[in-house]
Order: sequence, then C-alpha cells, then structure tokens
Amino acid sequence: MIAFLAGAAAIALVWFTLERDFWRSKQVWCKAGLMILPSMIYYIFLNRERSTEYFFAWTVTLIRLITSTDFYSKWLAFIGSCGSA
Repeated sequence: MIAFLAGAAAIALVWFTLERDFWRSKQVWCKAGLMILPSMIYYIFLNRERSTEYFFAWTVTLIRLITSTDFYSKWLAFIGSCGSA
C-alpha cells in the first residue's frame, strides 16, 4: 500500500524539479526501474500465491466500485456524517 504514497511523492518531486522534460531524462527512468523492479521480482516471481490472492481479493473484486455512483454517494454521506459527530 505504501507504493501509492511513495510513488505519488516521487512523481511530484520529479514533476516539480524537471517540469515537462522528465520524460526525456534517463535518470528518471533508471530510478523508476530501481524502485519498481525489486518489489516486482518478489511479488510476481518469488511470492506468487500471496500476490495473486491480493490481486483477486482486492483489485478484481472491488473494481466494480469505480463505476458505481451509489458507492460515491454513500461514501460522501459517510464523510459528511463523520464531520457532524
């Protein structure tokens, strides 16, 4: 789960430092590969059972929520009720 936070922070740092020229920077692509490759090797090749379990339990099962307007309306209602308590 930390990958999303660390990845977003890395993308923001690169975006604000190099602006639009970051696509051409070999250093950015090398660092991205160094960030992704170790965990990719571990979860895809060395720990296959657990990674597919996570993928199907969370990603595939919950992907339908992205297109559901009911999910967002209930989520906003929940957030609104938390602020009044």
